Amino acid sequence: RRHFDGLLPGPSLPLVDEEYFQYLDVLQAVVDASQRWQAGQPLIVAELGAGSGAPWAVRAVRAWGHIQPGHADGSSDAGCRLRLLDFDDAKVHRLQSDLYELGLAGCE
Repeated sequence: RRHFDGLLPGPSLPLVDEEYFQYLDVLQAVVDASQRWQAGQPLIVAELGAGSGAPWAVRAVRAWGHIQPGHADGSSDAGCRLRLLDFDDAKVHRLQSDLYELGLAGCE
């Protein structure tokens, strides 16, 4: 209780809310894809309504880069496919540019 009142510094654990379980699903999908990638099957990520920063696609690609180092950073065989979809094409192009600047543009 004292952690919530701000009296004691709390551990830096993620807040458990509805996104916590979505995050677990994304990470599990990346781990599963890593095992399938050994058999030649890539990680495939699609985010619909990506204009809000595509947080789930970014998290998946970032996790892929940790599990498969060198395969999400622009190498010839990234092992992942990324599709961002939004009604506003300008947002998608801006996101793709942002991913490139963040070093996450290696997925086809």
